[in-house]
Amino acid sequence: MSPARNGCWAQPGSFWRLTLQMNQALPESAHSRMLLLKQWQDQLVDHAEVLAHLKPNFDQASRAAARRLPDLVVIPFHGKVSELEVALAALVLQTFRDFEVVVVADGCAVEEDVLDGLRAQGIPASLLQLPERQGAFRARAAVANATSGSYLWFFDHDDHGEAVFMERMLARARSTEADVVECPFWVVPPGKAPYILQQFATETIARDAAILESYLIGESHNNLANKLIRRSLLEQAMAQLKTMGLPKDPQLNFCEDMLCTVLLYRCAHTYASTIQTEYRYLQRSDSSMVSTDPAVVDACLISLETVLKVLRPLLQDHGQSSSVVEFRSRDVNWSLNNLLCRAGSSLGEESLKRVGRIQSLYD
Repeated sequence: MSPARNGCWAQPGSFWRLTLQMNQALPESAHSRMLLLKQWQDQLVDHAEVLAHLKPNFDQASRAAARRLPDLVVIPFHGKVSELEVALAALVLQTFRDFEVVVVADGCAVEEDVLDGLRAQGIPASLLQLPERQGAFRARAAVANATSGSYLWFFDHDDHGEAVFMERMLARARSTEADVVECPFWVVPPGKAPYILQQFATETIARDAAILESYLIGESHNNLANKLIRRSLLEQAMAQLKTMGLPKDPQLNFCEDMLCTVLLYRCAHTYASTIQTEYRYLQRSDSSMVSTDPAVVDACLISLETVLKVLRPLLQDHGQSSSVVEFRSRDVNWSLNNLLCRAGSSLGEESLKRVGRIQSLYD
């Protein structure tokens, strides 16, 4: 910055003393008026010099502040408070701590004091109470659009993330500028041995159309909780879904992650995977993924039909490509066969008709 008009360097602290007294009366003498106008002109120049000096620092601070937007952990919850407490305790152990937590009580009673453990550790936490159960999909969407975090993690309350989950997922997201980062995850079925799902052998990066293509051929997971998602990407995906007219009545409690994954991957510009951390998906005996209760199975069929109706036009651009055929045989057929095996001979007439409609959607 060049010297000020008085021969001294204008320091940023002096900026506030450089005032133009616009209500000051002009002197009667022409000479005095010229001196005053010259003084005002010099002050304006000093203002401009100080602003020019401060601008790089301001821009740098703004970028840093944007990077430090707290990342958000969203926990859609419908179940036992004791299970939720275990999940919240796991978050306290995260090595990365610059995040906030929103618990979405999906039609169940949760007291504010369940969040005291997080708050005592300096982690901002809040509770969103939905009066009626809407399902995990709508519980996630209800809070995601009302936040300002840079990345979102949808942490299922009965699952487990490693203590380094947030730290390593964020490091991968920021080093690759990815819109979505995912890691391998373990499935822990009730009463059975855990097994790992890892569709990628090494850390990968994909861009634009290749992101969805990789998913369709099985190089990515359906699970949403093993992903870190840029908030602006989720907003874009949800806006597209709204224009497509997703029915408001059905609770999406089965294959809703499939719907979210396709929507996100269609909109994403950069995807990255990491093998530096893992997520553990703990299946409960009453989970919609394993329950044999006829009412639960029927609700899952309704959810699956809704999801596939939405996905069908989204995938029409691919026609009968090998990737769509592979997606259908792997994910669609598996989902339907899973429900039929669990239902056995308990399906009623309406449910059987629904199965027929589901089968015809991708024939």
